[in-house]
Amino acid sequence: MKRLILITAVVTLALTTAHPQERVSAAKSFLDIKRQSGTEAALKWLADIQTDKDPQYVFDEREFLDIAKTMRSYGYVEEAIRFLTKATEFFPDSSPVWESLGYAQVRAGNEEEAVAGYERALSANPKNAGAQEQLKMIDVLLADARRETREKLEFDPGENTGLKGPYLGQKPPGLKPELFAPGIVSVFGSNENTVTISPDGRELYFGKESGIWVCRLTEDGWTAPENTGFPGYEMWISPKTGRMYYSGYEPGIWVMERSGTGWGEPRRLVANGMFSTLTDDETLYTTVFSDKGKANVGRYVNKDGAYPVAEVLGPGINSPRGFDAHPNVARDGSFLIFDSNRPEGTGLYISFKNSDGSWSRARYLGDEFKGSVSTLSPDGRYVFFMKYRDIYWVSARVIDEFRS
Repeated sequence: MKRLILITAVVTLALTTAHPQERVSAAKSFLDIKRQSGTEAALKWLADIQTDKDPQYVFDEREFLDIAKTMRSYGYVEEAIRFLTKATEFFPDSSPVWESLGYAQVRAGNEEEAVAGYERALSANPKNAGAQEQLKMIDVLLADARRETREKLEFDPGENTGLKGPYLGQKPPGLKPELFAPGIVSVFGSNENTVTISPDGRELYFGKESGIWVCRLTEDGWTAPENTGFPGYEMWISPKTGRMYYSGYEPGIWVMERSGTGWGEPRRLVANGMFSTLTDDETLYTTVFSDKGKANVGRYVNKDGAYPVAEVLGPGINSPRGFDAHPNVARDGSFLIFDSNRPEGTGLYISFKNSDGSWSRARYLGDEFKGSVSTLSPDGRYVFFMKYRDIYWVSARVIDEFRS
């Protein structure tokens, strides 16, 4: 407590003596105290700040929203709730702040508080489409939240974790899906949705709602996740070419080439698409949307490096009215895993290519595969997919069980 008082006094003294007219960001001051003395000390400091009694501070809504999202991305959900609750005092009429608080309450499983947050967001802005959609989906979101891991990320971005070996040093799964890298990739309160790995196995990328994150294998082990800043979240790296294909904040499928140790500028490959994987002959499989918004599994055939025409696959794969999406195709095109919400079950389905080029009737993988957005490891040995807003993985031998 003495240390907290000392820190507050130092911050106040610096503000009032060095530059009497200069005002500083309250959000950045929070981060400074958090780095020096921890999250709890920073939250206690913030609790005493008032806009009318502390004129030396500037209150920037965007900064507060970014900090809350980062806290939640690292699994600090309860702390994010306290932070955002205080932020509603600074921004009582901010629809985005109330929406963010509502979502944090969802992740914590607090239904009444979540509904109240979304309703306040809509009261401030009735046209807030995000709050409207989240309120409609709240039962689904709460169901996921109740099964989500409670692990937090205890490392700083890029810090060495000490984990060594393939796949973040995790014990390989069998025929039953298992949570992947809890406390590193799968953490409490966030939304991990895709995993893809570089052909050499030394970079592991995964998606969150805050962007694409990466862990790197060094001589000393795997690094903790860092946000790449790439404007997407559903990505896949070709094990043949090393190119990264992603979708996200801008419509369509985007591709990036390797450029030294990093990535080049993204370019849009197709306009109608959401998440994609490719066969070795570079046929692109993706979600294709109809004029009425129906999601279907489809593909584009490579024509001299371009993909001009979308082809929707047949009724063996696509359902009449369901949401059929995120195709994960084998490198040789022999099978296809995708997700759907049809009567047999909501989750992953698999179809195999027949000798005449047609596709077999898609089969539900079962209730243990109630997830979406699957990918294959570069060596084809494991399947990754999103389940309960976390990442799960399973041995690809499960595919042979269905093939036979």
